[in-house]
Amino acid sequence: MLRRSLLLSVLGASLLAGCSNSGTPSAQGPSSGAAPAAAAPSFDPWGQKPVLGFLLLTQDETLAAEVRDLFAVLGLSEAEREQLLNLAQREQEGEAALRAQYRRQAAEGQIAPQAVSQQNLQLQRVVDTTDAGVRALLGDRYDTFRAWVRAAWARQQARSSSADTGMVSPQAVSWPVLRVGSSGQSVTSLQHLLLAHGHSVGVDGQFGSQTEAAVRSFQQSRGLSADGIVGEQTWTALVITVREGSTGEAVKAVQKELGVTADGQFGPQTKSAVVSFQQSRGLTADGIVGPNTWRELVGSSNGGGGSCRVYATQFQQEAGTPSEQVALPDKYLKFANRGWTSPYKSPPYTVQITRGTTVVGGLKVYEVGPWNENDNYWSSARRKFASAGSCVPEAQAAYLNNYNGGRDEFGRVVGNPAGIDLSPAAARRLGLGSLQNGYVVVSYSDLP
Repeated sequence: MLRRSLLLSVLGASLLAGCSNSGTPSAQGPSSGAAPAAAAPSFDPWGQKPVLGFLLLTQDETLAAEVRDLFAVLGLSEAEREQLLNLAQREQEGEAALRAQYRRQAAEGQIAPQAVSQQNLQLQRVVDTTDAGVRALLGDRYDTFRAWVRAAWARQQARSSSADTGMVSPQAVSWPVLRVGSSGQSVTSLQHLLLAHGHSVGVDGQFGSQTEAAVRSFQQSRGLSADGIVGEQTWTALVITVREGSTGEAVKAVQKELGVTADGQFGPQTKSAVVSFQQSRGLTADGIVGPNTWRELVGSSNGGGGSCRVYATQFQQEAGTPSEQVALPDKYLKFANRGWTSPYKSPPYTVQITRGTTVVGGLKVYEVGPWNENDNYWSSARRKFASAGSCVPEAQAAYLNNYNGGRDEFGRVVGNPAGIDLSPAAARRLGLGSLQNGYVVVSYSDLP
């Protein structure tokens, strides 16, 4: 069994001390006289995938409060709480070890359908071992525990389909960083704005050499660093405030961002669309497109311009690679950052991560994972799984809602909802211990 000191460092004292030994809830958590109630989920996850580790060990205040309630409802002694948490950690470690094994096999080119089947069998053994341990520990309280799992899962499903998790965070949208190789609506807007300032460029949504030359020329004219990269300073100088009665290229950019007829005439239809957009983003709904509205427009339309709240797990990075790095489910980011052949031509590609009040930027995407390798879920030009939802990783949808049969693109049973993997050093900077997973906000403004 894990030492109590280690469990405390992983979970915090609240889950071990949040209930008295008699099972009465303390003031640290919510109180209830019966098992938590919720609508039954569309499927029962228990026995199909690792569940205990996610529900009991995730660093999340909402889940922690529910776990304190569970301990009280079951009337667990302190020793029993430790045993249940120990089972959760063993399950989590078993799942993580299988993912690490798969990553090593993939790096060595050893992946085959048999390997996927074998990993699914091994994962099922982990799940079965957890179930057997919980049954033995809880005895006739097992059915009450299972009812709690179903209710807690239903609440997690509801959270995953709300703005609380998985959706673009309006407050976190930043100016997109565009450079050679970027594409999409934000590049189209950039090109219209360059035309509005008198710089010759075609409007095709592709950031090529002609657009780069126009950007450099504009930057020089404004006394900016002429590096051909469009970041916050260049955007701020580029955008033009437009309103009802305005005409021209800047108006066309706004209209294309909003999906209305791009005739370059700012009329009532365009104003109505602007007001609706401003209301949806929590902006002053005055129908005037100033710097803040421009930032929201080009940031939310850009492939990597927004931010998503996703579940983060940890992985051990390869020897000789940066100690602080992340893995995202887009293999081409890894390829580009390592200097391999990739359609992304302007590395380095990095992300900024926020957890609570801690913000860590410049984290290079040096690995692929945690689950898929073709799921650029932050992008408007998503290659796969667009039906999973905007800013929702396929793994999250598969794990919580049984999307794609609960499997990743390779056919593996998804064992957690992670949309990003953190190296241990990166996790420490975000306040996560060596055995801790949790939700973070990731800004993708530097990604294609």
